[in-house]
This record gives sequence, structure tokens and C-alpha cells, in this order.
Amino acid sequence: METRAELTRGGLIIRLIDIALIILFGFISISDIRIQTQIKLPTPVDDFKAASRFEVVFVKIDSASVFHLIEKEPVSRAMDMDELEAQLKKRADYYHQLGKDIVVLVQPDGETPVQLTVDVLDLCRKLNLKRNIVYNYASLQL
Repeated sequence: METRAELTRGGLIIRLIDIALIILFGFISISDIRIQTQIKLPTPVDDFKAASRFEVVFVKIDSASVFHLIEKEPVSRAMDMDELEAQLKKRADYYHQLGKDIVVLVQPDGETPVQLTVDVLDLCRKLNLKRNIVYNYASLQL
């Protein structure tokens, strides 16, 4: 059986903890806590202006490892990476003079080696061109 002194001492600690928490909450409630965040929201862009700033160029890689450069219609063929680099640079310079950037969409054939796709993406990075991969998933037979 516990003595009265032990009960009083345990009760005293609980009361002291209560008082400390009340004082802590008091300081929190009277303190001026203001966190001002500087969030820069995106400004609305006119869709027509944004769309007309880019010209899309497809680089289709067929199963024979031939590169087809396609804009609105097929423009040219390249048999190796050097030819493709020259043609992409020529198209980029042409559109740069018009005030547009080009976006290169690489479209590999299902039988194309993956390394060719990676090489084209590396070439676009080297020429500072925006790039992405387009793949026809519907043609896959899973």
C-alpha cells in the first residue's frame, strides 16, 4: 500500500506538467506566428501564342535503321547519324530565323534497336532541341 506522501508527490508532478502545458499553450496563442510564403503562380498564357511558337518535327526510325524526317509531310531521309544531325540543324536554324523552336518527336519502329532511339535523343540534346518519344502502343501484340 502506497503512502500518502507518494500519492501527493505523484499528483504534484502531474499538476506541474499541467501548468507547464497551460503556460506553453498560452505563449503559443499570444505569439504572433505569421509565415508568409512567396509562391509564384504561373501566369495565364494565350494558347494560340504558345502553340505557334513551336514547330513539331518527327524523326521516324524504320526497321532498316533509316531515319525519316517528317514535318507536315515527309521532308527527307537520313541513312546515318551525321546526315540526321545536319538535317536537324538545318531545320532548327530555319525555324529559329522565323522565331520558332522545334520539338523533335522520335517515333521508333517496333523492330528498331533501342540504341538508335537513344542516339537520336542524345543528338537532340546536343543540338539543344526539345525532344520526346512517340510510340504506337496499339501495334504491340501483348
